[in-house]
Amino acid sequence: MASPTPDKFKTQLITAYDYLGYFYAVNQDNPEFKDSWAALARDAYEKILVIDPSNKGAQENLKNIPAPKK
Repeated sequence: MASPTPDKFKTQLITAYDYLGYFYAVNQDNPEFKDSWAALARDAYEKILVIDPSNKGAQENLKNIPAPKK
């Protein structure tokens, strides 16, 4: 089982998840991601907030992603 993420990697993880969220958001019209881009982008930004709950960028980006369909 993996151990909790050491603090020294938090900045790199936040950067990686931010790039993933951005990638899915800008590819929302791509047929490959048309149905899943919002869930994938939301997941990436939510992972940032798990690492850093006060991250303003992730909070703002989540506001621009449509809510999950029920």
